[in-house]
Amino acid sequence: MGITYTGYLVWPLIKTYITNLGEVTAIILSLLLISGFIVYRGARDLFRPIEQIHRVVKMVQLGKDEERIGELGLNSKHELSQLATQFDNMLNQLQYRNEQIQEAAHELEAKVHSRTASLKEKTEQLELHIQLLNQTRDKLVINEKLAALGELTAGIAHEINNPTAVILGNVELIKFELGSDIDRVEEEVDAILAQIDRIRNITRSLLQYSRQGGVQDEITWQHVNPIVDESVTLVRTGSKKRDVEFVVDLHAKTPVEVNRHQLLQILVNLQMNAIHAMNGKGRLTVLTEDWIEGKESVGALIHVIDEGCGISKRNLKRIFDPFFTTKRDGTGLGLSVSQSILSQTGGEIKVQSVEGEGSQFTLYLPNKTDHHLLVSA
Repeated sequence: MGITYTGYLVWPLIKTYITNLGEVTAIILSLLLISGFIVYRGARDLFRPIEQIHRVVKMVQLGKDEERIGELGLNSKHELSQLATQFDNMLNQLQYRNEQIQEAAHELEAKVHSRTASLKEKTEQLELHIQLLNQTRDKLVINEKLAALGELTAGIAHEINNPTAVILGNVELIKFELGSDIDRVEEEVDAILAQIDRIRNITRSLLQYSRQGGVQDEITWQHVNPIVDESVTLVRTGSKKRDVEFVVDLHAKTPVEVNRHQLLQILVNLQMNAIHAMNGKGRLTVLTEDWIEGKESVGALIHVIDEGCGISKRNLKRIFDPFFTTKRDGTGLGLSVSQSILSQTGGEIKVQSVEGEGSQFTLYLPNKTDHHLLVSA
């Protein structure tokens, strides 16, 4: 008996299956590679413009407004190309607006600077006018004081002179009548004569204070340096017994219209006051210089500087008032008379002082006197 085999062999089927599977795998891998390459090319063409746009955006954020996207290498109808064009146009408009804003800012800054300069100039002019107004007001106050006290002091001085002359005459008569017996009362008589002399000095100051307009015929052109030098010589001679160091520095070159004798009297008075303020010991400095306003010399300045006790702020505003004094034997007329004399020729005395350190008196002498002031005075 025998067996008959019918059918297919398994190995050819397996071989065919494996072959087909390999072919399918190869085809799939090929398709994947080809599609991956196509996707890569497409993605590269897509992301390159986006990266360029992103780079330009970053540069603009950093302040480089001149950066632009430009051509992306795409079709003009492509969405990214249109986006880039619109973005560039927006940047151009933004830069144009920034330039306009900067230009407007510069114009505004220029206008503000111009207005500020104009305002500053007007402010300076206003301050100058206020200063001149204050100076004019101070001079008017001084002139009013002179006018108010002038008649009073003149009358008082004349009335005092009459009995003073009678007293002096009777004292001289007593001395003559007593003869050699005057020795018993000589001390008292000398005290009477000293007090009479003091009264006459006070009345002389009162008359000088009340006299207005009487110096106009004596005003001449003078260089102040010789007058200052003479005043220092007189004061130095009279203070030899005092320990005072004189420092003189004369630089004024501008001649001024002034009464020489009265200026000499004022300078001697100021220097003696300075010596008294220093208790006869210290350095007294006298300086002269040209009075410069702007670039023009308008007169001469004389400074008298001491190292004395100084003047308190409370008294500083009163030192030119008539009869005001801090000295026990003072009349309070020295500075007021000096101010009166200078005011009649357009001059002025100003003072700066620090209590406990010293004072500085400055004479302002114009090169041309105010003749209208002299006549009206």
